[in-house]
Amino acid sequence: MVLMVLDEIIKVKETIALHKEAITALKESSGINALETQLKELELQKEQMIAAAMIANITKEGNLMIIASGRRMRELNQIDFKHAYPEIFDRYAKITITAAMEAFVNQHSDLPTKEAKQLANDEIERFSTTKEPTAWDVISLV
Repeated sequence: MVLMVLDEIIKVKETIALHKEAITALKESSGINALETQLKELELQKEQMIAAAMIANITKEGNLMIIASGRRMRELNQIDFKHAYPEIFDRYAKITITAAMEAFVNQHSDLPTKEAKQLANDEIERFSTTKEPTAWDVISLV
């Protein structure tokens, strides 16, 4: 009985390998691999050009402008937070903004939820730093 199950697994593995080979062959014959390579090269070229423009302090040209395309995120200052709230830090080890917010809200369960969340947000803000986005893009202002 065991051999029959294992034999079926081997057959499935062989079928998977055949499918992977077929996909690779289709990508090669259709030119998808070449297009993916060209796409990666073009994305790298764009990043290098944006970096060069920023180094040259060229951020706006006519209707075109370089903008940050990432999103701003807060990051908890672990050391300061640990000193101020060792019991919470020890419980969670690495505290995310979400976990810290939840812990504060739970700690203030006597308050209405909205007030507890605002208090938690204000307290978390003291221990957070804002990381600026690191991805950039060029947009048309027209």
